Amino acid sequence: MPAFFSSFGVLEWTLVIVAALLVCYSVYLAIDQRGSLRFVVPREPVNAVVAAAVAVLGIGYFVVRGAQPDDFSACCVLVAVGASLALVRSGMGPHGIYQGGMRVGWDRIEQVESVAVAGGVSVRYTMRGAERELVLPGADAGAVEAFLADMRKIH
Repeated sequence: MPAFFSSFGVLEWTLVIVAALLVCYSVYLAIDQRGSLRFVVPREPVNAVVAAAVAVLGIGYFVVRGAQPDDFSACCVLVAVGASLALVRSGMGPHGIYQGGMRVGWDRIEQVESVAVAGGVSVRYTMRGAERELVLPGADAGAVEAFLADMRKIH
């Protein structure tokens, strides 16, 4: 093992592993979304700025602190969070509803309904007794309802 990692304790290794898992999950989710999303929540321009700022903050923290092994794990976590913010989107598709960095498959959704709101459609769904809402700006209410009807038939 390189000397750089020799001072790592359990906490440092745990953080590096969590960061690696977060990056892998974010890449998996981004690939899954690429083929699945039919209705997408548009990203705000500030999303890219925040993602880049978090990643730069992590790298800057590591460099400013003298590139110490103890700071490497914090750098990894911040870069992983920045990558996740940059890659993952919110929306709805045949594989499920994507929101908050997670995918909820249609088989786990107990009830779903759509309501036309000013400038888009609000999709309310229930999972494990908890109701959540996904607002799809600019979406056509008829197209969303037709899609949900298809998903109800399949699942």
